[in-house]
Amino acid sequence: MLASPKLSAILAIMLGFAAIPAARASWRGMDIEVVSFVQHAPDHFVLTFDRLAPKQRFVVHLRYNPRRLSRHAHEHYTRARYDEGIALLRHRLSTSKHLTLGLESEKGFLPIPHKPGEYRSEALDVRDGLVIAVPSDLG
Repeated sequence: MLASPKLSAILAIMLGFAAIPAARASWRGMDIEVVSFVQHAPDHFVLTFDRLAPKQRFVVHLRYNPRRLSRHAHEHYTRARYDEGIALLRHRLSTSKHLTLGLESEKGFLPIPHKPGEYRSEALDVRDGLVIAVPSDLG
């Protein structure tokens, strides 16, 4: 049974609005000065940096841990995207300690329990030439 043109138009509008949050997740950037970038394992780097405004020190564990992401997020944030993000960070840090780091979250970085001042990211993405840290709260 085919739907009427009016019903089809309403469904298209409703489905279009429903797809907006999934297709365009929110992210924000922060200008940082990197203090250190150390590899602890093939899929675990620790990035220590100062956010420039307002001034604050962060220690962020950049991991690729798809088990902490939803299935949808796991399909988007792949190991290849993580590796691309790490490569871009290394390249940018070879020329300057100042860069913009994106964060895919309205809540900010996720704190690591029992480690004050340390945070985690479960995946990385690269968009518009920026590295985007992805915490597990997207899943």
